[in-house]
Amino acid sequence: MKRVALALSLLLGMAGVAQAAPKNIIMVVGDGMGPAYTSAYRYFKDNPETVEIEKTVFDRHLIGRASTYPSYVQGLVTDSAASGTALATGYKTYNGAIGLDKDKRAVETVLEYAKSRGKSTGLVVTSQINHATPASYVAHVEKRKMYNQIAD
Repeated sequence: MKRVALALSLLLGMAGVAQAAPKNIIMVVGDGMGPAYTSAYRYFKDNPETVEIEKTVFDRHLIGRASTYPSYVQGLVTDSAASGTALATGYKTYNGAIGLDKDKRAVETVLEYAKSRGKSTGLVVTSQINHATPASYVAHVEKRKMYNQIAD
C-alpha cells in the first residue's frame, strides 16, 4: 500500500507546485511500447527534408517512463503480467503473476488504492479485459492464463 500511495503522490505532484491536486488521473499503458517503439515512430514520422526531427504526439503527452523487469528470482526479461503488476502495484514479481508479489501474496493495485480513498475508477482496454496488462490492475491470480478467475 505504501508503494501505491507513493506512486499516486508522485503523479499528483507532477501536476505542478502552484496548482491544486488534479481532479482526475489517467494512466495510459502502451503494452510493449518501449523506447525502441517511440524512437521508430519518431523516425517514421520525421520529414527528411528538414534539419530538425519533428515532434510527435508522444512529445505532448509523455511525462515519464518506467523500467519493468521481473523479480530477481526469474532473470532479466519480463512478460506483460509481471510488468503490468509492477506498474499497477509497485512490486516486482515473477513472470505470469497477476497482482501478486514474488511470494504469491496479493498486493494492492493503484485502482484498489484509489477506490479505498473514495475515488471512482475505471479500466479501458483495446484488448480483452482479462489479458495480462489490464488484469494486473484488478485481479490477483498466480498465472496469467487463469482467464475465468481474472474475469470474475
